[in-house]
Amino acid sequence: MQDLLSTLEDEMLDTSGRRMPVRERLMDTASLVGGRKISPRTMQNLEVVENLVDTIEEDSMLTSSSKDWIRQLELTLDKVAAGQDDFLNEKDRHRSLEVVNQLARLGGAESGSAKRAVDDIVREINTNYDENPEVFDQALTKLQPLVDRQNRAFTGNVQRTVKASEGQQTLLNAQRAVISEMDQRYAGREIPEVLYKLLMPGWRNLLVNTHLREGSDSGSWEKHVQALDEVFQHLDEGSDPTASPNYMPPEELLGHIEEGLDSIAYEPGQRIPLINSLRQVISGDVTVGDMPKVALQTDTIAENLGFADVNEQEAERQRLRQENESDNFWQRCYDRAQRLHVGAWVEFLKQGEIPIVAWVNDEATRFVFVNRRGVKTHDISVEELATMIHRDEVRILEESDIPVTERASHRMLQNMHNQLTHQATHDDLTGLLNRKEFERELEIALESAKRQEEINLCAYLDLDQFKVINNTSGHSAGDRLLVNIARLVEKNLEQVDARVARLGGDEFGILVNRFDQEAGLALMRKIGEEVKAMRFEWEDDVYSLTTSCGMYFIHQETDNVARIMRSADAACIAAKEAGRDRIHEYKEDDTEMEHRLDIMEFVSHIDKALDENRFELNCQMIKPIDPDDPDVHYEILLTVLDDDDKPLPAQDFIIAAEKFNRMGAVDRWVIRNAFDFIASNILKLDHLGAFSINVSGNSLTEDDFMEFVLEQFNRTKLPTSKVCFEITETAAIGSLDDVVEFMEKMKIIGVNFSLDDFGTGLSSYSYLRTLPVDYLKIDGIFVKDIKENPSDYAVVKSINEIGHFMGKKTIAEYVEDDEIVEILREIGVDYAQGWGIGKKLPITTLLD
Repeated sequence: MQDLLSTLEDEMLDTSGRRMPVRERLMDTASLVGGRKISPRTMQNLEVVENLVDTIEEDSMLTSSSKDWIRQLELTLDKVAAGQDDFLNEKDRHRSLEVVNQLARLGGAESGSAKRAVDDIVREINTNYDENPEVFDQALTKLQPLVDRQNRAFTGNVQRTVKASEGQQTLLNAQRAVISEMDQRYAGREIPEVLYKLLMPGWRNLLVNTHLREGSDSGSWEKHVQALDEVFQHLDEGSDPTASPNYMPPEELLGHIEEGLDSIAYEPGQRIPLINSLRQVISGDVTVGDMPKVALQTDTIAENLGFADVNEQEAERQRLRQENESDNFWQRCYDRAQRLHVGAWVEFLKQGEIPIVAWVNDEATRFVFVNRRGVKTHDISVEELATMIHRDEVRILEESDIPVTERASHRMLQNMHNQLTHQATHDDLTGLLNRKEFERELEIALESAKRQEEINLCAYLDLDQFKVINNTSGHSAGDRLLVNIARLVEKNLEQVDARVARLGGDEFGILVNRFDQEAGLALMRKIGEEVKAMRFEWEDDVYSLTTSCGMYFIHQETDNVARIMRSADAACIAAKEAGRDRIHEYKEDDTEMEHRLDIMEFVSHIDKALDENRFELNCQMIKPIDPDDPDVHYEILLTVLDDDDKPLPAQDFIIAAEKFNRMGAVDRWVIRNAFDFIASNILKLDHLGAFSINVSGNSLTEDDFMEFVLEQFNRTKLPTSKVCFEITETAAIGSLDDVVEFMEKMKIIGVNFSLDDFGTGLSSYSYLRTLPVDYLKIDGIFVKDIKENPSDYAVVKSINEIGHFMGKKTIAEYVEDDEIVEILREIGVDYAQGWGIGKKLPITTLLD
């Protein structure tokens, strides 16, 4: 193995800094030298090195020099790994990994003699490893002095930066203390000009210096402040300086002032006139009321004191806090910034810099950063840092204090975890979020809407006639189209805070945060227009398609995520039923939408009924109109019971079951239980004709449905002549090939078929030629008013004639009374069904 890897060395040198796919090239080389086999374990070890270097390449904390050195060592690391199964074992680390760590630490040595020395060391490792496996130990011996020298230079620079930062902070604290003292005394007031001349800049500087040397708790600080207060009391006609417990007589006060000004080297030419002016005021030789005044504004004390920049910094920090006080994400960024510690690495994305935190003040409100050489790069407040994190301009780098090889190992594991997580939360085909993750995002959006009174848009997007492309060009074409649509939708959402998911076959969910009705409608209209304008080419075919979209705006009063999904879906169904290629917005006062939601809520009842067998089999007679014909049939009907054993509305139940793909499971329950009942009571039911059992279009398209039916016949030994499957015209036309195949195979074993709701489809007669049915059930919409409506009479007569012409028997539904029976007898209809013939009864009554 080592010799094969060595054959790649020249190729490594010719890649001009680009990485070579070692494993791939190794396989090629092995095949050229007699087809040598490489063990799976060896290939796995080489993959570990490849992943390690991949992760190091992506490590933003490393410089280009470090990455280049490590890249040059990759082939030699492959040789090490090929002979050591547990290459990354932290308990028994190979010395080569420590070399990699040292090269990462030397990233600051990007020029000069240090860089040339490292280049030589890397070259020696690659050249000598085959003959001398100890070369890594020798390299460490040479690298350590370089690392130590770089660390000393870095430490010295950082110490100077820290000392300067501490000095600046101490000065800033002193200035703030002076501003605070003066603000308490003079903000918003007029003070005599002579006091202002004492204060600026002399006494101000004295207070700053005193705070720097001794602090605000010292006796000197208190005496300097007391002196200032006493001067002000002498200048204030309503004050009595002698009332102070620390009162200083005039000469003592003036002496203290003169001594204080001398201590800061106050200009004598200005000090003497100032002291004389103060002496005149304190002695009463000058009338205070006649002295000129200086007005100090409430918000400009710092500026009056010459410390405007201090206030500006504080004002900016306060502005950022107030501006973001209601932004929870900014608050989290603020908390994260406050936890930043000395030694943490931070990436400033705009500048492309990755400095390290060198100093943090005691309150964690100010941060100083240095580069890899220890030179200061940034000095910013915690509020500014939080804002930059919030704007994705700054990224805090985790694990910065961990050696690069350990960091890479951790990230390799994290990448594997991320891949698994991504697979669990994303759609495999499109890469979009899946339904489960989309609902989690909706939960977050709902919480935000309730907390911050936001309006968020949830849209349900459905591709119109998508099945045509799938059926015509195959699933590969359909899959490619779905990917194209996913990319189109994502592109239209780039400028907004949005999430997009694939919810089902050709259904997409879109969540846009902080989006109102007008903007939402414009966005969804734009997406719809772009889909409509798109031309999808597959082999020799070109397709265009449209979308139906349902919109629901999440607001403070929205109940839950289920409500959001149901509302958006119901609106999408309404858009489809209104003609497709349109948008429908769900509104709370829309009675039609509320009814749709009620239907959708049946899904939970259906699931519970399936789990708990909360179904009842009923039947209704299908009676020959000719009294001499004994062939009485029964149609099996299903009742679904709620938690109180009350029947649920049948039509709404069917709509919900079909829409949410529960009809197949329901059909199987009915077939299984109906077969059991008929077979177990076959002698008592022998005098009756066939039992009609409804089969939905959902079931007919299921791959294993035919096998299921055959299995039930085999299991129960039920005579096939006792079963007549009833299929709606709509279901038959929608899945024609599947329906015909099912019917033909069932007909072979003796099962009959009835086509329900015949007469309403636009292509009824043409499709009737294709379907091998035995009975036509004339849609009840034409039967119930046949007494009063001549047009209905004509339609029923026409259907009956065409049915008989094609050899089918006819059944009229919705027969309410004997008068309708007589009309049907006149027309020649074979069977009648309805409340006038027999009401729906529990199937068990047939045994009485």
